[in-house]
Amino acid sequence: MAKECKCPIWGTPAKEYKLPNGIYKVNSPRAGGLYEITFEAIEDLPAMAGSMEEKRKLTYEIIKYAIASSTLRVTTTVLEVVSHRKIPKPEERAETLLHKLIRDTKHLGQKLEYERSKGDVVYGDTMYVDKNGTFGPLMAWSCSKNLDEVLFILRFLEEKDYVSCDDKTSSMTSCRIDVVVRPEGFAYISDQDSIPSISHQAFIAMWFDESLDEAYEKGFDLAIRQSGYEPLRIDRKEHINKIDDEIIAEIRRSRFVVADFTSDPENPRGGVYFEAGFALGLKIPVIWTCRKDMINHVHFDTRQFNHIVWADADDLCTKLKNRIGAVIGDGPLRP
Repeated sequence: MAKECKCPIWGTPAKEYKLPNGIYKVNSPRAGGLYEITFEAIEDLPAMAGSMEEKRKLTYEIIKYAIASSTLRVTTTVLEVVSHRKIPKPEERAETLLHKLIRDTKHLGQKLEYERSKGDVVYGDTMYVDKNGTFGPLMAWSCSKNLDEVLFILRFLEEKDYVSCDDKTSSMTSCRIDVVVRPEGFAYISDQDSIPSISHQAFIAMWFDESLDEAYEKGFDLAIRQSGYEPLRIDRKEHINKIDDEIIAEIRRSRFVVADFTSDPENPRGGVYFEAGFALGLKIPVIWTCRKDMINHVHFDTRQFNHIVWADADDLCTKLKNRIGAVIGDGPLRP
């Protein structure tokens, strides 16, 4: 049963659900919606994310997970990682706000009305406590600290022809904005939705032969975990669905795919080629690998890609970590 509470991050009205093991699920409009947070992180928030800038960065992280249909669990480690990040660029903030506007649109051409309620409180020009109005989520999803920034991001979207908006603001205490998402806005987000840029999962496509067990445990699995991502090998996942459906679904949920083409020379891994190609079609990054004794057997059509050629598990771990860091970047789970 949810109960009324104050958002641990912003101190604004929210709803709270108590989960096992000292974890809370919070639904906070000012923080962008649902997130989970540990008791330890709540205690560390004033010191690690007490400033306006840190709150905005943490809110942006929560929203990125929401866009990826996931829920961020705020831990002390997450607070530490987010503290080293920068406030996102205006174009990134505009994209997340466009996601919010599309989510709020129930039918094409709908006029969305956002306004501050009379009970809202303003601290200087930097923060709104949105009690009954609808302006707080706009602040969250645009990573804004004041009214001017929200309006700037909306004008940015309007100049791109993604939205049309009518600003009815007359003062800091009187604010209403009417927005309509244009076809170009829907098209842009539709193109972007195929790229799960926030997912912490890495899909491993490889030969499930016992000869590669050490390479998996000490190479693929270890490198991916140390890079801050959760590895998924489909044969080690419990499920009751068709295996092909599971593979397609998990690739869609993954931040990137590692495709290893090591195999019996007489039996190339057709499944690995399919999974790598499917990921490419979705614009999901693919990291290509192969044991050095098999690299000359890799199909001609994929030779154009830069493969990690590895000798043993340790060599694979080192090279894969370097490639992930260079191409993908550190993940949210990095210790």
